[in-house]
Amino acid sequence: MQKNLKLNNENTKLNQSWMRFADGLADPGTSITELLEKFAAELEQRNKKDKALEIEKEISNRSIQELIHFTPIENLESILRFGFIPRKFLEYPIFDGQINFPDQDRNDGRKDCYCLSISWPNYRMFHKKRLTMPDTIWVVLKLEPTPIINFECFFYNTNAATLAGRKSGDGQLTDMFSNIELRKKLQLEDRFTTDPQAEVLSSSRIPPEFIIEMSIEKNSDEIKDIKRRLYDLGLVKEPNKFKTDDQYFRPREDYEYWRTSC
Repeated sequence: MQKNLKLNNENTKLNQSWMRFADGLADPGTSITELLEKFAAELEQRNKKDKALEIEKEISNRSIQELIHFTPIENLESILRFGFIPRKFLEYPIFDGQINFPDQDRNDGRKDCYCLSISWPNYRMFHKKRLTMPDTIWVVLKLEPTPIINFECFFYNTNAATLAGRKSGDGQLTDMFSNIELRKKLQLEDRFTTDPQAEVLSSSRIPPEFIIEMSIEKNSDEIKDIKRRLYDLGLVKEPNKFKTDDQYFRPREDYEYWRTSC
């Protein structure tokens, strides 16, 4: 009971910080850089030392090297400016028309969070979104794993929006790698979650500095124009962060099992 009360108090405090940040964005005289400097620490809910060490150990044991997030390319500017921030604040009028929300429904009920995957995109969801949004240019962001060590996250062993996900709720990072027998059967690499739809949710801001790479499936004049704008704005300083590679646009090797069993 005491733990839940403490968590609720921390979430309320974080929520109030996000609201003040959003109000600051709405002020036309506000410098985004100054605003981020002022609120960055408040918007970042950090893990306690013991939990951080526990997660770091699991990441090391499993040789996890990246977190993954896919999004329409027009959302890149916002991510590179502000970092990863919860959906409900991206719905503020100040962002009106600037953000393309692939998931209109958010059946997980967690608009206070954004989603990340471990080592590989949720390819089942990604494939579905690409079919239903055929004109959208997608970018896959690869992040170093440090954010889930440093910042408060919620770990789901399946899609948080499914009935199973809502019933089980969030757990430990280790839960995402459960069912040893199935893992052996599928010959999964240690770094892959058992269920390809397992996901990490977080309500803490993650700074854009953790982005290692941004992959697009193929190049085009439109993409070149977007890249040029991001360079001109100073939001991308290393050209090699962009990569034309379809690796993360493909399913995992265990695709056939999940296609026939779900």
